[in-house]
Amino acid sequence: MGAALVYDPYLDEVLDDPHAVYARLRDEAPALFLEEYNAWFLSRFDYVWEALQRPELSVMQGIAPSQLLLGQPANPLMPSQMDPPLHTKVRRMISDAHLKPTRVTDIEEVVRSEARRQLDRVEPTATFDAVRDYAAPVAMVTASVLCGFPPEDASTFIRWVNMFFHRRPGQRGETERAAEAGGELYGYVAAHVERARKDPDATSALTRTLMTTPVDGVAMSDEGLVSSLVNLLIAAADTFPKVFAATLVSLVRNPDAAEAVRRDPSLQLDAFHEALRMDTPTQFQGRTVTAPFELDGHRIELGQKVCFLFASANRDPREFPDADRFILERRPRRMVGFGHGIHLCLGMHLARMEAQVTLQELLQRMPVYEIDFDAADYARTEYVRGWLRLPVRAAAAQQQKG
Repeated sequence: MGAALVYDPYLDEVLDDPHAVYARLRDEAPALFLEEYNAWFLSRFDYVWEALQRPELSVMQGIAPSQLLLGQPANPLMPSQMDPPLHTKVRRMISDAHLKPTRVTDIEEVVRSEARRQLDRVEPTATFDAVRDYAAPVAMVTASVLCGFPPEDASTFIRWVNMFFHRRPGQRGETERAAEAGGELYGYVAAHVERARKDPDATSALTRTLMTTPVDGVAMSDEGLVSSLVNLLIAAADTFPKVFAATLVSLVRNPDAAEAVRRDPSLQLDAFHEALRMDTPTQFQGRTVTAPFELDGHRIELGQKVCFLFASANRDPREFPDADRFILERRPRRMVGFGHGIHLCLGMHLARMEAQVTLQELLQRMPVYEIDFDAADYARTEYVRGWLRLPVRAAAAQQQKG
């Protein structure tokens, strides 16, 4: 008889190998209640998909593990922590102005220019970090331009955002270093908003949109501006580099898929989507129950938390045949890599465009590459996992050919 199933998102065995634990959860306890947290953890795809559409679930008491499980305060001024009808109106305002597919094309040249600028700094035969020296700067410069911040401050933002997710072994949740970085980021954005109020004609992009577009006839407060800009900056810049790196890793580990992408570059976005499914950075987020409901025979009570294990759901074999295999042409009809429902990732179209451009630019210069996994680094947290460092170099045969 095997060992009894034990799950807690902060356990070392979960942090070390979450997918092995997720597989057991899906089979043995797909809706698991942990009394310590007064929280349900949903691991099967169908459970997550259905719950994400539940009107009885609210984001106003937070969505992150530290808020849901450890009692840190929520920030309902952030769009990601707003409920309808306010959320609907703020989301539409931001999307219509900047993040619809037709609007995302407006900054495609920013992404391409920055991608080329970063790649121009790489020696043809040198090893470079595909996360820190490429994907992260491209994503953060793009996020800065989108928000209306000076792009030259992108490197400072990267440092703050990386520290925002800092963890210490044995400690649950954020560390004092993470809190300090968060405070510095908020301070920067607050100063930016103060300058924008004094000189509105000099403001641009999302800052200008939020500042000049009333919702229900009411202008957004300074606190709302700061919270919204911080929310969108982190969302736009943190997870994309991890999925980009996962795509490079998946292609190295699946040579047939890599060859298919080389023959047909239109498959690059398929590779990105499949890497997102297999290596979903956001392990889970959740909501708070505002009215009781039932989920497959389970009674979910008022005030309880419901946590969506996205990374588990995206590897559920009930939804994805041969779920642990990277299948380039999979093209699933449903996935929760970008979430689902009214809080579907606001930057989904931006991420897809960034993926197309950054993969295209890198693979044009380096169609065959190698990864130094011994020098790579992978984030080990209960919240966001993924590659922090990924040393890449052109394959030896390609260097000789060049």
